[in-house]
Amino acid sequence: MTVNQDAINDRCHLLLLTRSELVGPTLHCGNCRTLPVVNGVIDLGVSEGPVFTDDSAGTPQEVVYYSRENPTRKYGVGVLHPQPRSGEQPEQIEPEIEDRIGFTVVPGGTYIELEANQEELAEEDRVAAVGDRENVDTDAGAEPEALTKASYKSSSMGISFCVHLPAGSGIDVSFPQTYQYNWQNSSVAPLAVNGCYVPVELRKQIRDRATPMVTNGNRRVPAFVPGTSIRISESDLRSNSYQKQPVPVAEEIGLQLRMSYRSRRLEGTEKWLVTISLINETEAKRGNATTASLFQSFFNVKCVAGASFQPYPEPPQTVDDEEKRSLELLYRQSKTWGIGHNCAAGWTSSGNSIDEVFADVFPVIETASMTPDIVAKDGTELKFSMIELSELDASGSVATWNKLYRLRDEYREWLTERQSHAADLESKRTRP
Repeated sequence: MTVNQDAINDRCHLLLLTRSELVGPTLHCGNCRTLPVVNGVIDLGVSEGPVFTDDSAGTPQEVVYYSRENPTRKYGVGVLHPQPRSGEQPEQIEPEIEDRIGFTVVPGGTYIELEANQEELAEEDRVAAVGDRENVDTDAGAEPEALTKASYKSSSMGISFCVHLPAGSGIDVSFPQTYQYNWQNSSVAPLAVNGCYVPVELRKQIRDRATPMVTNGNRRVPAFVPGTSIRISESDLRSNSYQKQPVPVAEEIGLQLRMSYRSRRLEGTEKWLVTISLINETEAKRGNATTASLFQSFFNVKCVAGASFQPYPEPPQTVDDEEKRSLELLYRQSKTWGIGHNCAAGWTSSGNSIDEVFADVFPVIETASMTPDIVAKDGTELKFSMIELSELDASGSVATWNKLYRLRDEYREWLTERQSHAADLESKRTRP
């Protein structure tokens, strides 16, 4: 294995560990035990350490049972919390959603704002108010405002993307149990997503004690059965209205989840801006903060029957932002395929197109690394050592001089190419 491959493996392992701490679940490793659940009880014996149980498909699922530890305390990312209890009026925290008012593009590049139905938006964007008072430590001396803000957590997430919709096409929205991210090594198993935690009793045998110690924990179970997917037809997407429908969950789960979608047409085209949201509508009750939440939340969208993803349209430039113009120039070859609401929008690229978009609560981006290596146009590497350069004579004809001449010529050609590309850039990406 090469040094570079070792570094890639180490990076992947570091990302896996970081995600398992923030999003969950705990990774199954060599010192983990897999124990059965018998009549709702797990017998720990006399040993300690990470414990897993097999789900109905035989896949190990973590058990959270350490003192003062529960999933809502352990994981703070990718959780869709329940709705506030009936009668509560949560603080209205306005979500920062870029695409709150859609826009349409007409020939010539003019943008026309669409009047959004406020009732639909209020329902669709209800992303910030969730009751979870059981996990807030009430301090008699604390400010009421601080307690209020800490009491409500996000209950929904969504992604917006652009799609071409010929007649008879559509999109599939899937809610898998596992997903293989493109930053994972191919040898690493797909990560568990969309999980819930249900109560379980654990018994541990204490030495020199006749009766075992009994404690309560939570074991993870998949929220959806394999193959859970909802198809949205082209005709439904063309209705240009706010639609919602329940998402079926596993029998063991008491969650009430809903998927909503809203589409807006780009005028004069067959392209549509679509927003898909996943909302936890389970009502919060005292003591159900864990069982009423969806953890490791995830869904992905694929085009079917001729539909295809399109680059997400850029919003109109109302202010001449020099920094934004510079970024657009640097990343002009990179396309944006979606935006996220309460999460990031991710996608898997396939050349100049993409295969899917997905809601990503733990986004990972690989940036190009800087290197001192100099590679010529023919693929050969130009190397210069400090000793070699220190021993240069004034003749200008030794091998080192020839390499320096080649470096000069290659750099001159590169500058000429950049100047040629600059002349072809769109007018909006050049200085006025």
